[in-house]
Amino acid sequence: MATGSHAGWHSDVWSSLYYGCALRLLASLCFLLIISGIETNPGPGPSTRQAKISTTGELVTQKSIDNVISIEEIKGMFSSLSQQIKKSTEVLRTEIEQLRHEGSENHKIMNETVEKLKGENRLLLTKVRYLENQNRKNNLIFWGIEEISETESKEVSEQKVRQFLVNKLDIECAVSDESLQIEDIFRIGKKKTNDTGSQDMRDNGEMQQKPRGILVKFGRYKHKRIIQTAIKGKKDRISTVRISEDYSSEVREARKALMCFSDELKLKNPDCKTLLLFDSLKVGSDIYRFKASDKSIFCTNGPQVASPDQ
Repeated sequence: MATGSHAGWHSDVWSSLYYGCALRLLASLCFLLIISGIETNPGPGPSTRQAKISTTGELVTQKSIDNVISIEEIKGMFSSLSQQIKKSTEVLRTEIEQLRHEGSENHKIMNETVEKLKGENRLLLTKVRYLENQNRKNNLIFWGIEEISETESKEVSEQKVRQFLVNKLDIECAVSDESLQIEDIFRIGKKKTNDTGSQDMRDNGEMQQKPRGILVKFGRYKHKRIIQTAIKGKKDRISTVRISEDYSSEVREARKALMCFSDELKLKNPDCKTLLLFDSLKVGSDIYRFKASDKSIFCTNGPQVASPDQ
């Protein structure tokens, strides 16, 4: 009895194990079918852009793909823009070099033009000064002839000059204009007091003033030469009157400086012989000129010398 019971129990156990394993196997198959995600009819495949898979195996979305394309496009735009900037920079550099070269050439041409104009200006200035001195060629200035009034007429001034020429220089032809023609005559400068600063009084009590010079323009150069020749040997008779050439301001400045220079030379060497000729000074065989730009005196056939003021 016991044996029969034991055999029946044993059979029931094996049956239970068999059916349990079968059920578990079936359940496992069903589970595998469920989780496998296999579709019996998957349908048409996804679009090409949607089918792109990232390196991680994940599906790349439409938005991320668009972003990737936009960045690539921007990079291309930057690359193209960089190339354009590079080309523009090269063109600009070439134009700058060309302008610099043209500017250098223009500067050179301008300097040459300026120097040429300076030379022409110096030449014109020399001609103007020459013409001015030629216009003064027949002129003489009489200093020290009495002046009674500032409103002295030309007729009165001419009468005084002619009387001086006849009485002091014995020039008889100076009586009439036919023999000694005077084209123009007038007082020059402003009324000045005596150089001493004293207030000399006339008999009527009026203050004595230094007379202004009388500029006389003779009709012919030889009439002027008659007077200059007559002065020689009669300086003692005309001690109160001085007669000088009518030079331009530039020539007067040069002559004044050259006369000072001549005095300095004579102080150093009393035997030194000098001769003032228009705007130059002759010392032996050397000719000295005055340079107005730096107030210096130079030898035309030798080295420059110091200004007479030094």
